[in-house]
Amino acid sequence: MGFLRQLGKSVERTIRLAKVNVLLRRRYGTRWPNTVQYPDADFALTINPQDWRAIKKIAFDFARGRIDRNIQYWRDFVNHNVPAVCLDIGTNYGECLYALEYDAATDVIAVEANTRLIPCLNKSRDAHPSRDQIVIHNVAAADSNKDSIPLFINTGWSGGTTALDKGGDDANTETIHVPQRMIDDLVPEQRAAAGPVIFKLDVEGYEPFVLKGMRKTIAAAPLMIGYIEVDTDFLSAAGVSLDALGELLHDFDLYWPIDKRSKRLRQVGSLSDLQNILGDDFHTDVIVVKGGNAERSWLPSPWTVAAA
Repeated sequence: MGFLRQLGKSVERTIRLAKVNVLLRRRYGTRWPNTVQYPDADFALTINPQDWRAIKKIAFDFARGRIDRNIQYWRDFVNHNVPAVCLDIGTNYGECLYALEYDAATDVIAVEANTRLIPCLNKSRDAHPSRDQIVIHNVAAADSNKDSIPLFINTGWSGGTTALDKGGDDANTETIHVPQRMIDDLVPEQRAAAGPVIFKLDVEGYEPFVLKGMRKTIAAAPLMIGYIEVDTDFLSAAGVSLDALGELLHDFDLYWPIDKRSKRLRQVGSLSDLQNILGDDFHTDVIVVKGGNAERSWLPSPWTVAAA
């Protein structure tokens, strides 16, 4: 039975890969596109076609007209709230960052530790209409400044790159060294205080350390809205408990996307409450809001909050 199960999975992967190949060729004229365009907007991304994440999560999704919820969040909340500062922490190829044109008064800051991705990010920026507002920092965000820390790059799936040493030998992991910076040193305090701050945070378990390094920015912002990945396995690998992450978010109201595709949110009192819903081990995204009013005027349509 084990052999048959493995054979079935192999056949399934082969069929799935064939579908990817056909769609990519139809959409881009090649199986290995270097540049892809959003399916619903006149913006383009430069990618590395040897990176399976770039192919699967960007090129293939765009080719079939799919826009992930993190991109939808970024577009909707930025357009609705017209922030003074946008922070994309863990930018990857910039699929959120480059998904819209920004108001002329908005400062756009990208923080990406993976040096391999910087040439692609720079090319995408150079082709973007808001290019003069976008600053890219090739650093690891954390709670202190250091000249150099090790970064473990997953060469086959850029989304698996992390500052956490998982140990063991892996042919797909390359170790480089990059500077480490606090977000508070990348965002001028007067800019954070000038209007809303919108951020996205996806750094493979390093989220608590990043939040510690942006306390001044959080305190200064009159309204701050973030989209944070929460993964209990990643947190455990970083030596951080879910309660410790929750404590760093004590100034924020927490909203959980109820299902994978919709824009319906449920407010939860704490990450522990979310754990009661999802179980001890979970991976999800959470929208956090500090300084929001009772009328939720910061919430763009068609996003909604379900009744308790």
